[in-house]
Amino acid sequence: MPEITQISNLLNQLNLEHQIDSQKQCILFGIQVKSLKDLIIRIQLLESGKRVKLSALNLVKNLSSNPYREKVFRSLSSLSSNYIVNYQYELGNEEINAVIDLVLEDASLTQKQFNRCLFGMIEHIDSVAIPRIQEVMQTGIDPGETEFGEKLLLMLQEQTSKGFLDLLDNAFIARRNRGNTMSSSQFS
Repeated sequence: MPEITQISNLLNQLNLEHQIDSQKQCILFGIQVKSLKDLIIRIQLLESGKRVKLSALNLVKNLSSNPYREKVFRSLSSLSSNYIVNYQYELGNEEINAVIDLVLEDASLTQKQFNRCLFGMIEHIDSVAIPRIQEVMQTGIDPGETEFGEKLLLMLQEQTSKGFLDLLDNAFIARRNRGNTMSSSQFS
């Protein structure tokens, strides 16, 4: 099981300057990314070193005043279900954090495993999560849902007869032109 100095040595191997808080059994450091001003990472040893928690702090602040808050939460849920990073909303200070929990129990933490988790989290935050969340916060439209819808249409196209998507597209256009006021009982 790692000690805080072992985690510090892993960061030294990566030439990452960091601060150790021995009392709280954690390490803090910042890293430059393109999608945020500063990315603050906290690494904590929990359960006597049986669990290592990597957290990226303050990814998004003051979400409560955003009109698309619920859509942001739905996007965070989707992001968390598709990768090893979990995105969490801290109610007390109204911020979004990213977390990876490594349960080691009786195993040792290797440099390779540590690097994959740390840099995988940073890359996911910088190139996927933050751009997507910023888009949702500004427009209310989740590009991840749009992409999923397009993939679903491609699957339908591959699985159905030629012309089916045209038929479906025409039905959507007709419904839009009627103002989406039809109920399902009108189709019976």
